[in-house]
Amino acid sequence: MFGSHVLETAIGLGFIYLFLSVLASTINESIASFFCLRARDLENALKNLLAQDAAILPTAHAAATAAGAPPIPSVSSTTPAPPGINLATAVLDHPTIQNLSPLKLFGSGTTRPSYIDAKIFSSVLVDTLLPDQDNQSFAGLRASVNKIQNRELRSTLSPLVNGAVTDIDTARQKIENWYNQAMERLSGRYKRRAQLIIFGIGFAAAMAFNIDSIHAASTLWQDPLMRQEVASQAQTFTDQHPQLSRSADQIQVEDLNAVYSSKQLPLGWTHDAGGFWHTRPWCVIGWLITAIAASFGAPFWFDFVNQTLGLNARLAGAKPATSSTGKK
Repeated sequence: MFGSHVLETAIGLGFIYLFLSVLASTINESIASFFCLRARDLENALKNLLAQDAAILPTAHAAATAAGAPPIPSVSSTTPAPPGINLATAVLDHPTIQNLSPLKLFGSGTTRPSYIDAKIFSSVLVDTLLPDQDNQSFAGLRASVNKIQNRELRSTLSPLVNGAVTDIDTARQKIENWYNQAMERLSGRYKRRAQLIIFGIGFAAAMAFNIDSIHAASTLWQDPLMRQEVASQAQTFTDQHPQLSRSADQIQVEDLNAVYSSKQLPLGWTHDAGGFWHTRPWCVIGWLITAIAASFGAPFWFDFVNQTLGLNARLAGAKPATSSTGKK
């Protein structure tokens, strides 16, 4: 049963990391919601995508100044901006986008949306460039793009529109593809930042609850009864929460408290563990290992525990029956 011995220890460690990953992910989601991190990231990404901070064409600014015209106005609810100026703000202020904006947690009003579908984005962008919705045509869209006074934005949109030849629906599709590529990059940046935040939360939780990977592995290896109890608890937990293969959002605080309060996991500041800091300072290394493991995310450890449970069950299956006569 040596293989089962190793796997049961791995299951125990994986379940500890799963428990901590769910806890860290829950705290991270609360932080992200409170500070509207996704909404801010999306707004900044749209400003970058639509080159909102780029300068307008020098010729347009010079022409306006020479004619004695006032400065080009910023977009607002009453005064439309020239094509391409503050376009990201105009898109976010569009009624369609406003309808997607959630209510503020505190106070009145709404916040910026944290997600915009590609089809909605392309539709709103075309509506912003062609306000007359009854007369939207490919020729009108191309003419509007050619009038954009933002050099960087015009150089980006022109190939997309011109590549559609004469079909406005094709132009919308190209805009959607362009937007989706930008959102994939944004998602990657958000995940990397979330991983760092979860690492920090994981290390703080490892210290608070004394989740020392080195001590936990040693305890599980030496205590067969605890290994079996933790494996059984892991099986029950994963069966009750299949959604963890995708996300940890639906786990409740009560579920985490039940796992921690079971006293079956080798963690917590017990009487015996109180001297670790003085006699075993390398427990900090164990906390670091725990935090790094937690940063992999709950879905990763859920799959790991599930697959290891299945492999352990096959290795621990019933042995072949032997003949009563002792003959083969």
